[in-house]
Amino acid sequence: MYEDGVLHFIKAPFVGTYLLHDDSGTPQVTVGEEVAANSPIGMIVALGIRIPVVASVTGTVVAIYASEAQSVEYGQLLVALLIGGKEA
Repeated sequence: MYEDGVLHFIKAPFVGTYLLHDDSGTPQVTVGEEVAANSPIGMIVALGIRIPVVASVTGTVVAIYASEAQSVEYGQLLVALLIGGKEA
């Protein structure tokens, strides 16, 4: 439940394999973390090319739907951000 906020969903922009962790093994985002617009929230590997997925808005990560190395489809939910407000 969220009070006085709006949920924003970041979806896969194309088909590929979602990677939440960077090359050092650190997750690029975690639940509860504040992220700024244009910050990386993971990457999708397609045809051997790593393409960053970035947050389009500033908000707090409230859910991560895709797991590490999960195959994702175009439009599949990756991350939910709470814009303004707080978790109740």
